[in-house]
Amino acid sequence: MTAIPPPPPPPGEQSAYQTSAQNSSNAQYVNSPYDQPTVAVNLSPRQQYRRVRTRRKTIIFGSAILGLLAATGIGIMGVAGMLPMPFGEDFSREVTYAEIGDTPCPTPGARPQSPEGVSLRILNTTSTPGLAGKTAKYFESLGYTIAGADNAPPYRGVAKIEAGPRGVDAAYTVARYLGSDVQIILNATEDRTLTVSLGQAFDGTPSKEDTEAILASNFALVPVAGCLPVAEPAGGWELPESGEQSGQSGPSGQSD
Repeated sequence: MTAIPPPPPPPGEQSAYQTSAQNSSNAQYVNSPYDQPTVAVNLSPRQQYRRVRTRRKTIIFGSAILGLLAATGIGIMGVAGMLPMPFGEDFSREVTYAEIGDTPCPTPGARPQSPEGVSLRILNTTSTPGLAGKTAKYFESLGYTIAGADNAPPYRGVAKIEAGPRGVDAAYTVARYLGSDVQIILNATEDRTLTVSLGQAFDGTPSKEDTEAILASNFALVPVAGCLPVAEPAGGWELPESGEQSGQSGPSGQSD
């Protein structure tokens, strides 16, 4: 079946029809910021440039405002505690150092210390006679200097070690031979003299095999939970002269 073409326009309307068709054929395409062609009828090149520039400015400024609003919202949520801060709470918090009576932390990354220059004062807080003397001989065989062995008031834990700032790492080293749950307390001792109190729950010194295993291990010292960092002493970390030491070791007791 043959399609019938549309009838020509009336003579009076023919010029208007031709003008509309010509304008449509002369329509120019202008690229938008998204490279999607849009029809702009009878626009000069300058008008096309201004339209494209206006649209680009609108997109750029709109994106900048949205980004600023998002950053402001995230900042408000972080300050309110709804989001974790990227640097943590320590970024603006002052360091709290251990004071006398607190539990000190070892030096970060410190490993077991040599017994050289470390003196031990062993105290027996139990009802077991000779426990301090026996323990003193054990540590003396490891190379420690024994400053005394004596009795002391009862202590219900496993053991506690009192040490000055310069002896904290040595205290953590000695604690490995006393079992778990050893309490470490900071005192005012200026040298590396440690006071070791054997408590009611103390189970004795390690066997020969366990001692060899402890000596062979060289893992970093593990801080006690809740410990605080130690501030550098006023005279620095170097040991003071013998005449300036605190002398807390005391004389050796007869009852141990």
